[in-house]
Amino acid sequence: MRDATLDESFSRSWWKEQFHRKADHPRTWELKAAELEYAAEVLWLRQMNDFPLQLSRAKAPPASISVALMLYGLAIENLLKAIIVATGSPLDKNGRISFKMHKLSELARSAGIRVAQKDEFFLNKLTEFVEWAGRYPVPLSFQKMQPFRWPDRTFGPAHGAMTGGDIEHARTIIQRLVRRLPKPAIRVGLRRLATRSTRTRRKRRAG
Repeated sequence: MRDATLDESFSRSWWKEQFHRKADHPRTWELKAAELEYAAEVLWLRQMNDFPLQLSRAKAPPASISVALMLYGLAIENLLKAIIVATGSPLDKNGRISFKMHKLSELARSAGIRVAQKDEFFLNKLTEFVEWAGRYPVPLSFQKMQPFRWPDRTFGPAHGAMTGGDIEHARTIIQRLVRRLPKPAIRVGLRRLATRSTRTRRKRRAG
């Protein structure tokens, strides 16, 4: 139940100001991207640590590469939106966020970024993980699961092909996007921090 003593008019105006301030600042989008990238790195390193157990069919946590790809995709989405916000407000005339999609290749075009064919295919692939493959067992309709032609002329569903090369591709795109940001903030070595965190957990278990 809401507090009847709360000055709702003040609360509403204050939160509206906070919303506008965060939505209109590229750095808030960049910082959220950094959080997502770090989480993806931690998860991927844990996946690599568990991989031998999964191969041997020993008791091990479930494979999580699809979730890692979803997190990388969300990090890229936030960086693209940071670049868009740097050139103008993301709010429409009603004060709502105007970009309501996760389609990364389309966001890249909106950000004024020329995307090579191989990168566009990969961004479309990551979009599948952001929209459903990293979150649910199935999409809203079976059509999303159907295979399509890959750049090497083979057929296959985007969500069914996950490799370590995808992780490196995502990292490369993130690095490129960070360089496109205005006056990039000092970014810590996220991969190095994630590795250090994983090593610390191993030492604690060993101890």
